[in-house]
Amino acid sequence: MRFVIRADASAAIGAGHVMRSSAIAEELINREYGVVLVANIENLAWVEEYLGNVGYQCIVTSEKFSKFVSKENILILDSYSISQMNPNIQKEKWKSVVVMADPVTPDYKYDLLIHPGIDSSWLENNNNTLSGSKYIPFRKSLNQRRGPLKNDVLHIVVVGGGTNVHNFSQDICNSLLQIDFPFKASVFTNSGKISGYDNRFTFFEPSGLLDSIALTADLILTTASTTSLEFIARQIPIGILCAVNNQISYYEALTSKRIAAPLGHYSKGFFNVNQGLLQDLVTSQTARLSYADYSGLSIDFNGSKRIVDMLIKLTN
Repeated sequence: MRFVIRADASAAIGAGHVMRSSAIAEELINREYGVVLVANIENLAWVEEYLGNVGYQCIVTSEKFSKFVSKENILILDSYSISQMNPNIQKEKWKSVVVMADPVTPDYKYDLLIHPGIDSSWLENNNNTLSGSKYIPFRKSLNQRRGPLKNDVLHIVVVGGGTNVHNFSQDICNSLLQIDFPFKASVFTNSGKISGYDNRFTFFEPSGLLDSIALTADLILTTASTTSLEFIARQIPIGILCAVNNQISYYEALTSKRIAAPLGHYSKGFFNVNQGLLQDLVTSQTARLSYADYSGLSIDFNGSKRIVDMLIKLTN
C-alpha cells in the first residue's frame, strides 16, 4: 500500500496544490510510508527542486497516472481542473480517496475531504471532513514562529504567491515606488530582468531563499494564496491582494478577521491597489500590527501531522 498524490503546478494555476500536498507527503515519508507524486509541473524550476528533495518514491506526469491506480493505494487529489469523470480518480478504484478542497474545487467523490483554510462556513461538516486552521499542512522547513520585527530600515518582502500571477510583483513595486519613505524591498519574481527601480529594490528569482528572507521582514505583500498562510503561521504582518477567483474566500476570510490588510483585487488587466492603506502599512508600525491579529488562530505547524493521523486510519 502506498499514497498517490495527484496535483499540478504552473504559472497559470500556481503552485499551491503541489506544495500543500507535498507538505502532507513529507509527514507520510517521515513515518516511512511510500508516496508517489503524479504531477504536471510547467516551467517552475524552484518547485521541481523542492519536490526532488521531498523523498517521493517517484515523480511522474499524468500520462503515467493509470499505472498507480489500485485498490491497495490511497489517492490524495488536489485540483481545480481535473474532470470529475476522469477514470483514474473514481473512488471505487482506490482503497480510499482523499480530496484537498476549497470552495471552487469540483464535486469529487471522496472518503475524506480536507479544507486547509481559515474559513469553512461554505463546507458541510461531517465525520468525513477535516477543516479549519488546525488542518493546514506546512512544509517541514516552516517550523519557526517569529512575530513582528522593527528593523532600522523597514524591510518589505514582495512575492506573488508561487508564480507571480498577473505580474503581481511588478505592479506592487510600482505602487511602492510612489511612497517617499526609507525602506528596502526584497522582490521575488519569475519575470526576468527588472529595470526602472531605485536602490531600495532588490530582485530575486523564486527559490527556497524566500523562507529565510521572509523571517527578516517587517511586512510582506503577497496574494491571498497558500503562500500567505505560511507567512501568517510565522506571525509576520502581511498585506494581501486577490489575484484570481479561487483566492476570493481566503482574501475575505483573512481580511475580515484582520489577520491581513486588504490591499485590493486584480481586475481588467491590473491590480487595483489601495494606495492609502499601502502607504500606512509602510510608514506606520501601528498600522502593520493592527492587521496582525493572531489571537483567534490555532495554527501551530502540526497540521500535516493531524492530517496524516487521519490518513493512517484509512489504511486500516
